[in-house]
Amino acid sequence: MNWSSRAVGAGRTRSRARSASDAVRDADQRLTSVSASLEFLLLVTPSNLREAWTRFQAERFERAPLFNYRPPAVDPRVSKRVLDDVDLEQIEDPTLALIFGEKRRELDELITMLLERNTPRFVQGSLRVFGGVDSALRDLARQLLAKLPDRGSKQGSDPPIDASGFVELAKKELEHYRAQWSGFTPEVRVRPDVPSLIVEGGNLFVGSQLSLELSRAHALIQHEIGTHLLTYYNGLAQRLQHLSSGLAGYEALQEGLAVLAEHLVGGLTTQRLRLIASRVVAVERLLEGASFVDTFRELCREVGLGHQAAFIVCMRVYRGGGLTKDAIYLRGLEDVLRHLAEGADLSELFVGKIAIRHLPMVRELRQRKMLDRPRLLPRYLEDERARARLARLGRGASVLDLVEE
Repeated sequence: MNWSSRAVGAGRTRSRARSASDAVRDADQRLTSVSASLEFLLLVTPSNLREAWTRFQAERFERAPLFNYRPPAVDPRVSKRVLDDVDLEQIEDPTLALIFGEKRRELDELITMLLERNTPRFVQGSLRVFGGVDSALRDLARQLLAKLPDRGSKQGSDPPIDASGFVELAKKELEHYRAQWSGFTPEVRVRPDVPSLIVEGGNLFVGSQLSLELSRAHALIQHEIGTHLLTYYNGLAQRLQHLSSGLAGYEALQEGLAVLAEHLVGGLTTQRLRLIASRVVAVERLLEGASFVDTFRELCREVGLGHQAAFIVCMRVYRGGGLTKDAIYLRGLEDVLRHLAEGADLSELFVGKIAIRHLPMVRELRQRKMLDRPRLLPRYLEDERARARLARLGRGASVLDLVEE
């Protein structure tokens, strides 16, 4: 890294500037290292998902499943000690001190959540990190479910593809970006203990039982690769490398961008939006104290999800003791649409994993030559139809407008 003395202000002595630059580098490396070792999503995803679903079916959906979880590869207490050793006192640049301080607090909270899996305290940590469901988000979710037609689980005209077919599509997409930059080096790994798709640590994990229509596969390629992996590697190319693992509170913008990508490539279906809205309903019911089984029944009877789809939604929300993260998909999508309607440039959101509130700081750091433009931009921005959809969103659109086509 090449942190210049500009980061700590003009007029400092050379030795003091070097000390402050070293402090910035050390803090950035430690935070990036802890984030990379955390594997939070994998550690809160049940490792016995198939067995739990089979048993839930056998018991006629009347008893909440028991989920098992992977042990962490790194002792969370060791990670906490690494965080405690991050010295922010010598970082005199107020912007960097704020960014680092926020991230250290968030990582500490996530590590605490891992230590408190399957306890009532887990959901409290989740609320502090991911937030809950306010009245506006609840109303939007209910509006989507009321206005978008429920077409059930009926298959479309697209041929289905399995995990191996999806892997082939993903590898072709990765090659497109790797041809532009050799530093883009994600791997695609198939695992039996992944329910669908997960991006973690710069790699794409594909569930071995994955099966979906081809049009949805193309949309999810842009969701996972065109958003999550691109922002990871764009962040890794920056001097501030923990932009790869994400600034504090980045998740809502990440998922909002990812769902937007599905729309821009013509793959955001009515059923997909209903699923995203149903996740908000499930989080709301979790926070109201409803049981796994009660929420499952509501999703089946009132929302219209099939048994397996309702099970997966409930698993995602009730895992670990209660994870509110799934409410951010709809919240983030609404935030991105509002941002585009204000005339924003979509490309600046790909500088790394950031929240919309970080944009003033990102722009400041770019002006000071401490951050660069995104190394890679999504492939769909080269497509005329995607650009036309994006132009329409720039004139103002609601979430409901995304399925008007």
